[in-house]
Order: sequence, then C-alpha cells, then structure tokens
Amino acid sequence: MIGRTTIKDILADSLIELMGTYPLEKITVQMIADNCHTTRQTFYYHFKDKFQLVNWIFRTSIDAVTSGSSSVDPWSEVLGKMLHSMKQNACFYENALAYEGQNSFQKYITEYTRIAYTNELRKRISKNEMTPSLVFSIEFNSYGATGMIQNWIKQKMSTDPFELAEIIADNMPESMKIYFC
Repeated sequence: MIGRTTIKDILADSLIELMGTYPLEKITVQMIADNCHTTRQTFYYHFKDKFQLVNWIFRTSIDAVTSGSSSVDPWSEVLGKMLHSMKQNACFYENALAYEGQNSFQKYITEYTRIAYTNELRKRISKNEMTPSLVFSIEFNSYGATGMIQNWIKQKMSTDPFELAEIIADNMPESMKIYFC
C-alpha cells in the first residue's frame, strides 16, 4: 500500500489495488475493507458505496492537479495535466469505465465536467454573459470532451495526454474558447 494517512486515502488505495486484479463489479465493500485491514462499518462511515469511492478518487486526483492552476493558464495545459494524472492510474480508469450499470463512472465524469466548466466560466464572466447559448455550449462540450476522454481510456491511452488535450481544446465551441483559450 502507498503510504497515505487518512482513512479515505487508505480505502482509496485499497480499491485501486483491487481494481488491478478484479473488475469493479466483482469488488465488494468487504473486499475493500479486508484489503486495508479495516471494517465495513468504517467504510460506510466515509462512503455510501464503492461507486462513491470511485468518484471521490477521481475528484480528489483531478482537484489536486487543478488546484495549482489559475484562470490565465491555457485550458489545454490544465487539461493535459489532468489527462497525464489519469494516465498514471490507467488501470483504475479503464476498470472504472468498464462498469456501465447504475452509478456508472461515465455519468459521473460527464456531470463533473459540466459543473467544472460552469463554475470556471462563472469566475471569468459576468452573470449577464451566461446566456442560454453558452449554457448549451457547456453541455455540448462536456459530453463531447468526456466522450473523447472515455474513448482515449478505452483505447489504452495511446495518444499523448497533452496532444489529446490540445485537440479537445481546439475543438471547444467558439463561445467557450474566448474564455478558456
């Protein structure tokens, strides 16, 4: 196990380790708890289920990468750092995306992306500039960008993360590009 200090981090490491061997749908909360020598009750104190833990791992890893970025950083650079971080945990992301049932990771990352774009735009523009057309562009780009990232993960991340980030940024709707690029 990687030397982390919080119980959430320990549970995350346990799940990541198990996902190197088992598909997500076969992993139980008991397996996660046993793997890090804790109890199911401890797990449930911190997470409602393994899917919430998967989402927490994604969110905290992406937040760690983006926390040092500023609104003047080119979007392609920020996205490249996020994709690079994801590539470092390729097995986790491949396994998380393979599960397509209720609480799927695909739905979570699309919604996370939509919210992240919206929040970032709100920092960069006045309230009056958030037009219905811009809201549509955010939704459109959220689905498109996350769809391409999911394809990239399923194709074993063969494209360089920073190259893919440039392609995604170049294909962002013009109504968003003026704020992000």
